[in-house]
Amino acid sequence: MEMINVLTNGIGTNLGKEIRVEYFNNKTRLLKLVNHKNLDKIDTTSLNVEYFWDMLALAIFHEKVIVPFHGSINFIKNTRSYGVKQVEMGSYTLDNHYLKKTESITTQFFAIINKYELTIEQLNIPNIEAHIKAGKSFSDL
Repeated sequence: MEMINVLTNGIGTNLGKEIRVEYFNNKTRLLKLVNHKNLDKIDTTSLNVEYFWDMLALAIFHEKVIVPFHGSINFIKNTRSYGVKQVEMGSYTLDNHYLKKTESITTQFFAIINKYELTIEQLNIPNIEAHIKAGKSFSDL
């Protein structure tokens, strides 16, 4: 199972679909770029291609889920300092339940990042594409 499916399982149909579509579009684009650079001729036994796709999934998940959740956590905590118990935003209620859920998701995400000794800078999608354009192998990531 691909990392993107694990990450998006249970986050809601609309958001999950948006993230998966972006992931597979980027994956297709990057595969074309890899083939264009003749990187398919590299000895794939020395490459960890799955790691590369996991990095892409983590990068998109970070951009589309973690950054907004992290911002909303800060927003909720700041409004609490003024005595606000919950905030209504469209169909969402930012309350204790929302805060616990988003904190749990962000904590789990950063646990994955820390476990594999990744930095947020490594999850920058333009850096991944630039890496391929330079003709470097997946293992150099």
